Amino acid sequence: MNLLPNEARKYAYQRYLLRLSTVASLGVAAIMTVWLIALLPTYLLLRSELAFQKHVLAQFEVRSFNGVDAASLGTQINNKLVILGRPVTGPLLSPSDLVLMVTRVGGDGIIIERIAYDEKGSVSLTGSAKDRTTLLGFARALEDEPNTESLVLPVGSLLDEVNNSFTITFIITAEA
Repeated sequence: MNLLPNEARKYAYQRYLLRLSTVASLGVAAIMTVWLIALLPTYLLLRSELAFQKHVLAQFEVRSFNGVDAASLGTQINNKLVILGRPVTGPLLSPSDLVLMVTRVGGDGIIIERIAYDEKGSVSLTGSAKDRTTLLGFARALEDEPNTESLVLPVGSLLDEVNNSFTITFIITAEA
């Protein structure tokens, strides 16, 4: 049983609530302060890392090289490299067009066992011919095709009179 009068009890309860809210506010403020202090080193590390990265990138940014603009220097070098390489004037034959060309030219007596084709246009045909004349006719027909160049038929493929095994290599050029 409480012996205090009602007015005194209300006053004591209000004081209790004020002190409780003050302590709670101070507790939240203390927790926030500790949290901020704990995050401060991480923040400072990230800022210094960002500044370091900007500094490194600024060092690698080249605007000129011996008085010549870097972009124009790169263009000049690329132009010189293009001159050294073999420019492709158009699309190369597709693999299916290559197979159609080889089978059309091959005819009777030529058996193609393997076709190797790369993206640079180099083709290697491996197979067998019924005789030397058929193999020479096949090689000449391939050489006469408008899309082929640099045809190579090794002499060793022509040694036998019949049943000649061969490997012919050539380069596919742009479509005619």
